[in-house]
Amino acid sequence: MKKYMIMFALLAFAPIAAKVQEINSEKEFYDAIAHGVSVVKFYAPGCPSCKGALHTFEQLSKEHSNIHFISVDANDYQQLKEKYGVPGFPTFVYFKDGRDLGKKHSGMTDGLKSKIEANLASIK
Repeated sequence: MKKYMIMFALLAFAPIAAKVQEINSEKEFYDAIAHGVSVVKFYAPGCPSCKGALHTFEQLSKEHSNIHFISVDANDYQQLKEKYGVPGFPTFVYFKDGRDLGKKHSGMTDGLKSKIEANLASIK
């Protein structure tokens, strides 16, 4: 019984794991970026670099639970891709309270974690 009480206590105080939000509509996109800091990953489903960035992006969402991590399938949301000047995949765009901060980077998976963390540090 004592063993179960300890396990319950550990689970009760475990941090809630953040997760990447997959966008299903333009309204959902604008609602998601409306408050706080957001990192949006524009991707294409068949893109090898996008698949390579997936684990790092998900891990960062867990490490920075106060930041919104959002994925947008650019094939499904061409208007968003064009509006935010997405040149290739994956492209990461940074927002604060709904405003595009003019920070973006594309296509790299090497050093991705440090690049995203450096951009986040400059926003806060």
